[in-house]
Formats: sequence, structure tokens, C-alpha cells
Amino acid sequence: MLAVLADENTVRAAIRAHESEVAIAALNGPNNTVVSGRRQAIQAVQTSLEARGLETRLLQVSHAFHSPLLDPVLDEFEEIARRIPFKAPRRQLVSSLTGEVLPPGQVTDASYWRRQAREPVQFRGALDWLFDQEYRVFVEIGSKPVLTQLGRSSGKGTGALWLPSLKQGADDWRVLLGSLSQLYVQGLDVDWNGFDKDYRRSRVALPTYPFQRKRYWLRGGAESTTGGGLPAGESGTEQPEQTRPPERAAGKSPTSRGALEQLLSRQLQIMAQQLAMLRGQAGSQKGQHGSPGQGPRSTNESVRTADQTVSRSTGRGGADPGAACAEVIRVEPRRVNDATDSPPVHRRARVG
Repeated sequence: MLAVLADENTVRAAIRAHESEVAIAALNGPNNTVVSGRRQAIQAVQTSLEARGLETRLLQVSHAFHSPLLDPVLDEFEEIARRIPFKAPRRQLVSSLTGEVLPPGQVTDASYWRRQAREPVQFRGALDWLFDQEYRVFVEIGSKPVLTQLGRSSGKGTGALWLPSLKQGADDWRVLLGSLSQLYVQGLDVDWNGFDKDYRRSRVALPTYPFQRKRYWLRGGAESTTGGGLPAGESGTEQPEQTRPPERAAGKSPTSRGALEQLLSRQLQIMAQQLAMLRGQAGSQKGQHGSPGQGPRSTNESVRTADQTVSRSTGRGGADPGAACAEVIRVEPRRVNDATDSPPVHRRARVG
């Protein structure tokens, strides 16, 4: 068998002098035609075509399929084939004998397979029909991706997905699973239970998160803190316990002047206590090497400072707290086990 990179009419003209021994075996593409026949006649056709500058390639096959050399065995082939019970396909079948879809209910009987063995394979016609029906995903069932390569080289196959089932020189399971994964991505409904039927599977516990999610709302009210300014039950090396923000009292307007002042004062008192504690820790460390008389500011002094701040920022004494703009100081303590000895970080945000 000989593959010729030329159209059907050109090849038919080249084999006309050898019609009793050579025939067209397959029409794979616009410029991809295969001929089959007796070896000496095939060599003569090859020489003639290459002399005209056409590219050819001999195919390694066991028999001259689809050629006049099969004629002596066709009767016996059909007789044996009649012993096999045939049924109509349950799925739509595009025939490579006609290049079109089989009519519903048509049975591919012994006579059909006789013609299939002798007449040319209409691979190009079958692909054209599939492309016209907007099929764009193809899987080749075979030991080599020969037909997928032919499909890619066809004029309409550039935008399609061509998947092999096996490939020489590659791991079989890797090729199969790779094609299956791409089919799944394309929307194919995979029977995963059937896929895993031959294997025993068990559930495993996945690793947990490498971090924890925490809430950092400050507790409301001085009664929830210890003398050191941290929430009850917490040490100085731990993060504050996660609490929810103060809930709104039922029936009270969130924009009323009294409620707003009370909320700001309460929050600032808590922040001032924690700030005083952090300054006290820093001052106690510096006091070991600093001058006498220098020490941390007291908690009450910090609270007074916070009260003065809220008084200035909210315009207490006549301004509308709902329209005021407050400056809130957020203290971020040093992380636990931090190798550095840097003081707490102060960040300011305008709230209005």
C-alpha cells in the first residue's frame, strides 16, 4: 500500500494503467490518498508520481487491503460472515463505506462488510459529515494515533480536540487517563463507579489547615478584664479572647447622641487600659537601664487622655456626635516569640 500526498483525481490518473492490479484504498483527506495492490505495480506507480514531484510513502501492511487482490476471497468471506448474527447499531454510526450516517434501523450485514473490505475507505467524507454536524471532540480507539493525525491534517480539523487511547513509547495508563481527564473537562459524563469497580478505595483524612481562624473583637466593659487590662483568662503572651462586638440595645437608635458617646467612651476605656498595660511592660523593661523617676503612665491617666480625646473628637458640648469624626488608635501588640524587641505598632484610622 502506498500513501500519496495528492488529490483523488491525480492519483486515479496515475493508476489508470494498472487498474487490474492497483486500486484506491482510502481517501483520507483533500491531498491524502492511499492506493493498494500488487507490489510491482505499486512500485511503478510510486516512480511515476515521484517523477512529477509528488511525495509518497510506502505503508507496512500484511495484505493489499481494498484492492483487486482481495477479489478471490470475497465470496468465502461473505459466506462465513453470514453465520454471524448482526443487529442494527444502537448508537448513531457514521459509515466509512459511504461517508454518511447509517439510516436508523439499517443492519451492517455480511454484504456490507464485503463491500467494506474491497471498496475505498471514505474517511474524509465521514469527517466532513461530523464537522458539518458540529462535532469537535474525537477519540481514536487503536494502538497508534494514526487517524487522529489524519484528522488534524484535514482542512477542518484544526479547531477540534483529538485524543488517543494508546500511543507508542508512552505509558498506557498515562495516555488513557490523560484522554479521560480531557473528556471530563469537555463535559463528558464519566461513570466513575464503573471506572473504580476493579479497585478497592477508602476514604482518608486530609491534613488540616496550617493556621487557625480567630476573632479579635474586644470585650465590652471593664468588668470583663483583669487588673492588667487583658480579658479574663488570658495571659500577656496570648491573643485577646475572641468576643463579639457590643450588641445594640433593643429599641434604641444607633444615631442618638447619648448612645454614641457611651459606645465611644466604653471602647476607648478598654483600649486605654490595654495601651497602659503595654506601655507599662515596655517601661518596666526600660526602667532597668533608664533614669530614676521615669516610669509608665498609670491606667487612670491613660483613661483621662482617652476621655479628653473623645471629648475633642466628638465635639462634646454642642456638636452632633452623629456627624462628628473620631480618631481611633489601634494598638497591635508584638507577635508571640518575636525575636525582635520592637515596641507595639500604633495605627490610626479616621472614622466618620
